[in-house]
Amino acid sequence: MIHDLPKWGYVQTLLSMGDRRVGDILLLVHQAQGDWTAALKNSYINPDFWVYREKGKDEILPWAFIDHGIKKGDLWKEYKDAVG
Repeated sequence: MIHDLPKWGYVQTLLSMGDRRVGDILLLVHQAQGDWTAALKNSYINPDFWVYREKGKDEILPWAFIDHGIKKGDLWKEYKDAVG
């Protein structure tokens, strides 16, 4: 089984849920020689907006194009059950 550190889950969420402004963060990461902590600290962008904001039922998510055979409504119900 593969386990990621929580910070990498945060980065993955940021990259998948963010818009083109996240590209500015990627540039800062490059300039900081891969130091995500420094890049996020020095960014004018608040990455928490994309990572922690509530997602709506009708929102189109980045992976919505994948046909996995499960209805979106069923996934939404499972999500709501999981978060209480």
